[in-house]
Amino acid sequence: MPLTVIRLTFFPATALIRRISGIVGIALIYASLARIGLVLDPVGGFATVVWAPTGVGIAAVLLGGWWLAAGVFLGALSANLLTGAPAGTATLIAVGNTLEALAAVVALRRISWFDPKLERVNDTLVFALVAVLAPVISASVGVMALRAADIVVPTEIWRAWRAWWLGDAIGALVVAPLILGWALLDARDLVSRMKEGLVLLATLAVVSAIVFFAGTPARG
Repeated sequence: MPLTVIRLTFFPATALIRRISGIVGIALIYASLARIGLVLDPVGGFATVVWAPTGVGIAAVLLGGWWLAAGVFLGALSANLLTGAPAGTATLIAVGNTLEALAAVVALRRISWFDPKLERVNDTLVFALVAVLAPVISASVGVMALRAADIVVPTEIWRAWRAWWLGDAIGALVVAPLILGWALLDARDLVSRMKEGLVLLATLAVVSAIVFFAGTPARG
């Protein structure tokens, strides 16, 4: 069999396996981080101030392509099902989380001069704005789903929404830039950025602990 025929025969399968592996990998990372976040006494069982998966989802889709949104959906769905959400509620929450990541990436890609390395002030400011606005989608869809399932009572809607939005925004602002920076860095700059990352993670942990123990609602 000619070499060209072999390449045409096996390349699609290899590409498919690579994509499936990427989706599964993102789903596992997302679900694992989600389970950690949902341990912190969430409002209604599903809304907490620490939601790193948002940053993972945005960075994954921005760097890897639209198809990785499937990993975000599967990861969010799995995490919420394991937390005890009804199937319909878990699905709606996962849809909100997926739309959040997709909306953020669409907004960033529509800005022709945006550089995901975030080395310029303008890039950082634009990303920060998107990171604060995109979680409105997830928070709104998620709290609506929880209310429809009577998991959140009417008096807790605003508290749950605020906690959900805050957790997602913090995750997007802190985690996504770390992933983008590390993924797009030269090897020689990786060590210094890792040090910066550790400092940022420590800061996030301290701030989250202060907010959490101060009684501010904690995600989705």
